Amino acid sequence: MWAPGSGWKKKVDHLRSIILSVAELKELPTEVRKTFDLFAMYEKGFLNDKEAEAEFERLELKGTLSPLTWEPLDIYGWHINTTLYLCDGKIWWLVRATLKNETHLPNEKDRLSLEKVVDYLGADTKRDLMIDLVKKTETAAASIYWTWINQHQMMEMQGNPELLKRYKDKRGLRIVHRGAPETDGFVRFMFDDGTERYRKPEDDAEDAAVSERDTNYGRGILLDAVKTAAKN
Repeated sequence: MWAPGSGWKKKVDHLRSIILSVAELKELPTEVRKTFDLFAMYEKGFLNDKEAEAEFERLELKGTLSPLTWEPLDIYGWHINTTLYLCDGKIWWLVRATLKNETHLPNEKDRLSLEKVVDYLGADTKRDLMIDLVKKTETAAASIYWTWINQHQMMEMQGNPELLKRYKDKRGLRIVHRGAPETDGFVRFMFDDGTERYRKPEDDAEDAAVSERDTNYGRGILLDAVKTAAKN
């Protein structure tokens, strides 16, 4: 049975378990993949400032990062948003980190604390760095991005109908490794065909609102990053 760590690791384990229990993932649009490739080339020095600016200005972001499930975490003075996406059939992580206090640039302690969290999520913080716009632009309000192939076992949400009815809170829920047995009255929310066990009509409207929010967020972070990089 999966169990979270303690302290700051408990917060990160909770974030990871939620992300890994996403029921369905979609292939990343071609335009977004090109954007990620440009970021990585710029970060690693394969494009100079002038070349990068020209490439970023030519980008047409018709694709979005929807329908991805974004999960936030505030820790060590950083606001972190995390999601998963598919690329060539493989599952990838995407992490965006922004300082909560935008009045000063991060010091070494700030960066080490952030890298500790990203490393615990599963990244090699040096190899998997996609772009550090804070350092590139010397702007505290900019963001740092990492992306890497997932190495963790996927998870799933299970619920206990009796406990959910009685308490209406997390006591009726648990996150387990995908395919784990249904025990102690807990059953998985998703059937093998991808349909939801407890689907209600009002869920469609709620999902549509969440999808629109995540679409806008996904497009927003890309446009923000591209514009920031292009202005550098």
